[in-house]
Amino acid sequence: PNVINDLEVSPDGQRLAAGLGGSNGVRVWARDTGDWRLAYEDIDYGGRVYGLSFARDGRLAATCEDGYVRLCDRDGGLAAKAKAPGGSDPYGIAFSPDGRRIAVGYTDSTCVDVLDAASLTPLFAAETSGIDNGDLSSVAWSADGARLAAAGLYNAGGLWPIVVWDE
Repeated sequence: PNVINDLEVSPDGQRLAAGLGGSNGVRVWARDTGDWRLAYEDIDYGGRVYGLSFARDGRLAATCEDGYVRLCDRDGGLAAKAKAPGGSDPYGIAFSPDGRRIAVGYTDSTCVDVLDAASLTPLFAAETSGIDNGDLSSVAWSADGARLAAAGLYNAGGLWPIVVWDE
């Protein structure tokens, strides 16, 4: 019903999620014996969905311009919903490889938050002192989960670096 702001494929390749523009929410399709069917949709969003991330167990996390981070269980039920702690415009989102943490980046700040992946309660914020312009809106974990990376419009001397934090 609107533009697609993000597409995410589940780690097992059996689900495809689309984050939509407007207040149209999320659609998730599942692959059943070669055919794709709509598994669920969640339209209870107050703005554009910017970021999506699947955990290995099928949970789906989403960021929205309404300022909330949402977590759905494998069947599309809302497991948790929380205001993003580090800014009013959460954008990038990524599950850690073990599925226990969720990183969130913002378009309106240089904050990078790490949330508990069951309750969405804040665990900690990455150290971003000295990063005083732009944003760190895109986030990712290393394959072993030991490092967190972020990038965006943050500019350091004419360069747009990727910032990496060790465990």
